[in-house]
Amino acid sequence: MVARKENPEVTAYLEAENAYTDVILKPTQDLQEKLYQEMLGRIQQTDLSVPYVCATILISQKPRKENSIRFISGQFGENGPEELLLDLNALAKAIAFLD
Repeated sequence: MVARKENPEVTAYLEAENAYTDVILKPTQDLQEKLYQEMLGRIQQTDLSVPYVCATILISQKPRKENSIRFISGQFGENGPEELLLDLNALAKAIAFLD
């Protein structure tokens, strides 16, 4: 069996669906951008995620004020110090998708 990503029929179908959607939604592009900018303007750059427990690690995400790329930090144990687990800013330098 051919994986979906490698199946030319699936790829062609998805490209046709995307083209159709682009044509149908073209009249709403200005509204889409306006709504996107409004939602973006309502996001607080200091919002924190709700911490959650994964095994014995308390994990939370924190944005930086100058950009929206987040740091993921963890706290080992109930009263342990908070430690940086993943710096997406550093990864964004090497991975264009995160930029």
